Amino acid sequence: WDASGSVGPAQLAQVEALLAADPNTPTIVALHYGLLRYDGRSDRPLHGLSDAPQLLELLDRSPARIILVLHGHMHRAFTVATAKRTIVCAGSAIDLRTDAGYFIYEIDLETLAVRAERRAWNRREQRYERTDTEVITRAIAERRGVLV
Repeated sequence: WDASGSVGPAQLAQVEALLAADPNTPTIVALHYGLLRYDGRSDRPLHGLSDAPQLLELLDRSPARIILVLHGHMHRAFTVATAKRTIVCAGSAIDLRTDAGYFIYEIDLETLAVRAERRAWNRREQRYERTDTEVITRAIAERRGVLV
């Protein structure tokens, strides 16, 4: 079973051009596939982006004001830091075998501070509920990894 993907040379060039076009504007990069796993390692070949290292290198060397890099595809929520960027995996909102949930982000455009609120599925109550938001917010601010 192959759930992998790629950005490809043409889209990598487009991403680089878009980020360079207005490097002072606060930017969020969002994509489906994860660039790294929660432990900082590359994803499995049949699950991740085949050119994730190239995209990571492009994002880390870009002069753009990238506030966050957001992705899904992996079912457990986490943060991980690269040389210059903070990556947040949203996790799955519907895979009830994991801690299903979603994030709500608040970004102060003057300070670029990010506050992330996690809503997790409560199996007993059959609804999404607010969880501890400080763990993820601190991890983003301190640019460190955390498994939510």
